[in-house]
Amino acid sequence: MAFTGGFIIKVTIIWGVLFITAWLGNSVVEKFTQKLPPKSLLRATDTAVHGLIGLFSFWLVYLLCPDLILDMSYLLSCLGFEHSWSQQRIAQINSIFSLGVAFMVSCIVDLDHVFKDIFHMIIGGQRVPWKRGFLHFSLPPLIFTLVMYISAVVSHSMWCLKLGTLSVVCIISHHIRDGMNHGLWLQPLGMSPQLPWWVYICITQFLPLGISAIVSVLLLKMKPSVSLSSERYIV
Repeated sequence: MAFTGGFIIKVTIIWGVLFITAWLGNSVVEKFTQKLPPKSLLRATDTAVHGLIGLFSFWLVYLLCPDLILDMSYLLSCLGFEHSWSQQRIAQINSIFSLGVAFMVSCIVDLDHVFKDIFHMIIGGQRVPWKRGFLHFSLPPLIFTLVMYISAVVSHSMWCLKLGTLSVVCIISHHIRDGMNHGLWLQPLGMSPQLPWWVYICITQFLPLGISAIVSVLLLKMKPSVSLSSERYIV
């Protein structure tokens, strides 16, 4: 299906909001958090920026590949809502749910900042510095995405495709932003240098577009075997 003018405008607006969040949101929060104590709860504003970047990135991806939206129809039917709600309302619920999951996946990476601290509080030991932990390793989500994409093609599973896309779009975008200050953790291969600001912006802006193109190709390969919509794709 050809892209309509309204669709192109919507995608452009979301892509622009992603740029503003990645650029302005990062600059404002960075200046704000520098004045806070190391373990202030207000530092959660930095995590919120991660979440918003993941949210807008995944929004772009499922706009370009509509079958990637997280479908809650089965859950709604179990709760008795599917037949009483219109298809438009169910579509809105699916969209809100998908964006909420993307936001949470992007934010949850920062939980490893406090894991060690909570553990030492439980056992009565001395509190430790607030540092990045295992959830900031970049190779596991990349490997997970690759495994999910291969599984999706082999088993014709849409959920494998959706989980792999959530992983690379939401988690890797978090790692890329952190990479400006700490580099990327690629253990056991080592650590990358700190990423320049312009590299962070470019990857953040083009990661959802690149993933959309890859997923579109995979979806078209899977189309004869799974039930897909006839809606637009990026390729």
